[in-house]
Amino acid sequence: MQRVRYFTFVMLIRMVQEKIPRNTTFLMPSDRLLSRPFLSQVLEFLSRHSITVPLVFNYLIRLPNGTIVPSSHPPLG
Repeated sequence: MQRVRYFTFVMLIRMVQEKIPRNTTFLMPSDRLLSRPFLSQVLEFLSRHSITVPLVFNYLIRLPNGTIVPSSHPPLG
């Protein structure tokens, strides 16, 4: 199941890859969030789950569970 979610996310990235800045770090959304985006909103959805700087995995694993990381796009509401 994890593999299916990953490939769905990769397909969304590939749909708009020429519009995404280089060295972007993507944060994997939950299954519930991943099932929501419409084709017209793919780029906005991805910007809400990305940071436009490269992050080394060793830095990310030091963050405690539940840490809120600012994304490239502010949240709705």
